[in-house]
Amino acid sequence: MACARSESRSVGATRYSASLKSSPDNDSGRILHRTCRANRTGSSVFDFNADGRAEVVYGDECFVRVYDGRNGEAVFSQGHFSYTWLEYITIADPDGDGSAEMIVGSSDQCRTDGYCPAIDPIHAGVACETNEDCVSGSCDQGYCRCTNDAECPATYSCAGALEGTPGTGDVCRAQHAGCHAGIRVFRDNRDRWASSRTIWNQHAYHVTNVEDDGTIVGSIERGDRESVRRGVDALEVLMTPEVI
Repeated sequence: MACARSESRSVGATRYSASLKSSPDNDSGRILHRTCRANRTGSSVFDFNADGRAEVVYGDECFVRVYDGRNGEAVFSQGHFSYTWLEYITIADPDGDGSAEMIVGSSDQCRTDGYCPAIDPIHAGVACETNEDCVSGSCDQGYCRCTNDAECPATYSCAGALEGTPGTGDVCRAQHAGCHAGIRVFRDNRDRWASSRTIWNQHAYHVTNVEDDGTIVGSIERGDRESVRRGVDALEVLMTPEVI
């Protein structure tokens, strides 16, 4: 397996951006996401659907999103609230079921003054492959369709589709409704996300210097730096080298 693209992240006290580069040595690239509503947050990278192309995972103050690494589309979103200090989303398999989960921390206080939009403005809707993927039982052109909130998952609202969304009818889009303080774990409703390791041992996590039992192998080599905060399929650790 080979991939000529890599994901670049830039972070500061008041902004975050992620871009896709055509090669590790090419500084030009397409912006996947940029926000001025963040502090020193970070992002994670993981190939959720095991197609050889990594997705970018980032949580700002109001939503946690998974971005398609090819075009920046928000393919997953969940409402939450964070004052965005130094955190980022952890991707691991904490229950050991062979499918990755996202571990998300949220602040114990949140703003209720309308600071966060009620509906995620860039989330196109809950994606689907078949009717069985949708609460409503209706999948059209890759999105779950709905006529009211009861036909959407609990943390989503039935709303108008974004301009350019294929198909017809309203879709289930992520809503920001209240706060859930503490740690939450998100998974695919049918556990179809790729397998991952059961360990993510530190803030500067990378796959090459920690064993599954927590044993530290050594310091980061120069060539390993692309793997910092990048999740990896558990089988890939055993069978193939890490490729960005």
